Amino acid sequence: MHSLKFAQSLKPEAIYILSAKHGLLKLNDVISPYNVSITDLGNVEIKEWAQKVLSDLSRFSSVTRDQFIILAGKNYIDPLRYGITNLLDLLEGLNYIDRVKILKAQYDVT
Repeated sequence: MHSLKFAQSLKPEAIYILSAKHGLLKLNDVISPYNVSITDLGNVEIKEWAQKVLSDLSRFSSVTRDQFIILAGKNYIDPLRYGITNLLDLLEGLNYIDRVKILKAQYDVT
């Protein structure tokens, strides 16, 4: 939730969600609950996942011209680096717990 609040504060043209199971999701996509992480996938599956995400992104934007700010962890970002020219990881180098702490401290409105 904090990542979404942060993403919305940047006022981007679009916000998408990276899903290990479904690839790229729009905010209004409805899916069933699942328990799959990118770390559950093998190398071939991760490459296939990245190709699917990049293909889906290409339908909505230019992966070579547009800038993408990705708030996911390293395991989700690294497979996409080769295909996105302007990729920005504002929380680079932080583990999941530290990412959540920063986002919660800065963007928690409750």
